[in-house]
Amino acid sequence: MRVLLLSCVLGLGGCASHRHVEFGQEFTLSQGQRVWLEDSELQVIFEKVTEDSRCPMNARCIHAGNARIALIVRNEARNARGEIFETLDDEVMLDTNASLHPRAVFFGDMLMELRRLDPTPMAGIPVRKYTAVLYAERPKVGAGSGT
Repeated sequence: MRVLLLSCVLGLGGCASHRHVEFGQEFTLSQGQRVWLEDSELQVIFEKVTEDSRCPMNARCIHAGNARIALIVRNEARNARGEIFETLDDEVMLDTNASLHPRAVFFGDMLMELRRLDPTPMAGIPVRKYTAVLYAERPKVGAGSGT
């Protein structure tokens, strides 16, 4: 009992409330944070920043540069009793510079988009904590097809 209580206090167990977000709304994640997408079995986890070559705010640059983040999209399959029997993790890479790489990708029937990565770097000052502003939606079938 004490071990369970301690893990709840430290956030090590599944005792903390899950943060849920709705499709069609922006949400913010810091590195290591996760959210559950409403009406789905999907979790989105901001794993890491794999590249940040964006032009620092206090510099003049010829190119805008790019930042790339790695997200884990986790799908937990459950049986009729609600027990997890399979977990599938997929890595999704998103970029800030759409002219170089995609800012948005389809994952199954879901569109995941990186809207912004904060903070914008400053020359000579390392970024210690990144925050990603993301957007997820399930586009309507046939949207924009004119049918």
